[in-house]
Amino acid sequence: MGSTAQAGSHSRELREVQCPRSPGGYVGGSKALLVASLLVWSRAAAAVLPCGTPERIHTFAGRTTVAGPVSPPEDHLTDHDPFSEEAQRATSIRFVLKWGSEHPLSDGQAAAILGHLESAYEDEVTAWDLADPTEFESTWFNVYIGDTGPEVPSAEGKGGYFTLDDWGFPYIVLNRSSVSDMVYMEGIVNHEFFHAVQWASGAFSLTMGQLWYWEATATWATGRLQPDNNFYFYFLPWYALRPTTALDHHSTEDYGGEPPDLHQYGAFIVPWYITEHLDGEEVILATWREGDAGEDPVDAMDTFLGDVEIEDVLADQAAANLTWDYAAGDRYAAHMNEVAGWYPHRDTRVTTAVAEEDDWWVHEDAAPGCYGYHFVQLPDAAIDRVRTGGELAIAVVPDVRAGLPSTLRFRGRLVEFGSGGVTRHWIDPDADQTWVDVSATATELWLAVVNTTPPHALRDTPAYRFRWVPLPEEPDDTGAPHDTGGEDTAEAPARSEEDTGAPVQRPNWGGDVDASPKGCACAAGGRGPGLIWLGAGLLLLRRRGDSQTG
Repeated sequence: MGSTAQAGSHSRELREVQCPRSPGGYVGGSKALLVASLLVWSRAAAAVLPCGTPERIHTFAGRTTVAGPVSPPEDHLTDHDPFSEEAQRATSIRFVLKWGSEHPLSDGQAAAILGHLESAYEDEVTAWDLADPTEFESTWFNVYIGDTGPEVPSAEGKGGYFTLDDWGFPYIVLNRSSVSDMVYMEGIVNHEFFHAVQWASGAFSLTMGQLWYWEATATWATGRLQPDNNFYFYFLPWYALRPTTALDHHSTEDYGGEPPDLHQYGAFIVPWYITEHLDGEEVILATWREGDAGEDPVDAMDTFLGDVEIEDVLADQAAANLTWDYAAGDRYAAHMNEVAGWYPHRDTRVTTAVAEEDDWWVHEDAAPGCYGYHFVQLPDAAIDRVRTGGELAIAVVPDVRAGLPSTLRFRGRLVEFGSGGVTRHWIDPDADQTWVDVSATATELWLAVVNTTPPHALRDTPAYRFRWVPLPEEPDDTGAPHDTGGEDTAEAPARSEEDTGAPVQRPNWGGDVDASPKGCACAAGGRGPGLIWLGAGLLLLRRRGDSQTG
C-alpha cells in the first residue's frame, strides 16, 4: 500500500432525485421519475432471482474429479451426463444444452442460449484472460434448463447456479422461466458462467467470508458485459440501504429477504467503483487470475491497486454513493428511491451522534461493521462557524480510552453541498485533524465514515468519535515570554482538494419535511449529560447535468 487516492478527483454535477414514501407513490416527487422507475422493472422484475451457486460452493471447493460416464466421442468432445441420457440436447463448440421432455425448447431458443454461452466464453475467458472451465476431461460443458422434465435437474427456485456433479464435472442449471426473455437469459448466463470461471481459478474458495466476492464480482461481470441491462443492479438497494453491514456479509433469507439479505449482490458497487473511477477493471480481473484460495478478497484488491490504498478507495466509494456519482447513477438513484420505501425499518444510511463538548460520539450499535459505512450530517453549528469566518478541522477516530491500544480503524470524507456544486474533502487518517476549506456558501455538510478494520483484526467494539472544531493550540513550553509580535513564518497547514461542479439547488426532501438541517435538542445520553442530534432523512441525490465520468 502506498500513497492515498483523494476523493474529489472525479467531478460530476449533482442530480436531485425526489424521495419516495412508499412503493406506490412519491411524496412531492416526480411522476416522470416514478414512471421511468416502473418501466425499468415492470417487464421482468418478478423474474429477478438470486443465484444458487453459494449454497453449493462448500460441496465442490477443493474437490477432485473422478472417472464418470461418458458417451462415445462426437466431433472433438464427448458427452458426460450424470442425470439422464434421455434429455433432449443441442451442442455448440464448447457447450451442450439439455432440457427435458415436459417443456421442450424450440431450435431458435436453443441456438440463442448456446450463442450466449459461447459469447460468455469469448468475453470472460478469451478477452479477460481468465481460467477456462470448459472442455473438462475432453467433454462438453453441460448446461441444463431446469425443471423441464425428469431428465434434468431442478433450478430449485433460483435464477440459476453453477456446481459440480457427483464425478466432479462442472455444470450450470438455468431457470426455465428465463427462456421467454433472452435479454435476461443472457445476464444469467454471464453471471453463472463467471462462477464457473471463478471455480476454475481456484481463488477465494475456502471460507464463508469470501463468498460475498463470488457474487459481487459475478454481478459486476454481468454489468460490464451488459451495461444497458438494468438487471445487474437490481439488488443494489439490499446493500446500499444497509451499508453499515460488514462487507463480507452473505445471506439470502436470514432476514426474510429484506436488507441485509442479498447484500452480496449489491456489493458489486465496490468493484464497480474501482473500475469506473480508477480505471481498474484489470484490478478486479487480476484478483481472479492470481488470488489465493484462502486470501481475503479485500486484501487481494489492495494488492493490485498498487500505490492506492483500499481503505481510501472504500472511503471514496462511500462518498460517491451519497450522490450516486456513476455513469448509470440516474438509474441507480431511481431504483434506490423506489426500494427505500419498501424497507424503511432496515435503512441504516444515516446515523445518530451524541455531542460531548467539541466531540461527537457514534455508539457501537450504530457504527459500521468491517468495511461498512454510513453518513452523518453535520448540524447548523458547523456551517455557522464557516459563515462567521471560522475554520473547520475534521477528525474521525476510534472511541477508546486514552493511552489504550486499539485495532479499530476508520476513514472519512467530508462532502460539502452548496451553490458552487459538490466538494469532497479528504481527511487524513493519520493526522490529529485535517483542515478543510469549506465555502461560506455551503448549505450542507455530510461525513461519510467507513470502518476499515479488517475482520481478522477486530478486537474492540466499533464506536468512534468525530469533530470539526480545531483542537486548541498548545504553546511550546520554552520558559521564554510568549512572543506576540514579529513575522509569522510558519507554513500554512495543508488544505483539502476540491471537487466542484455546476450550481445546484437545495435537496428536496419531499412532503412536509423541513428542508433545513436539524439543530440540536437537549437529551440525556447514555454516557452522561449531552446533546443528541439526529441527521435529516437520507439525501438521495444525483448530480445535475449529463451523465459522465471523470
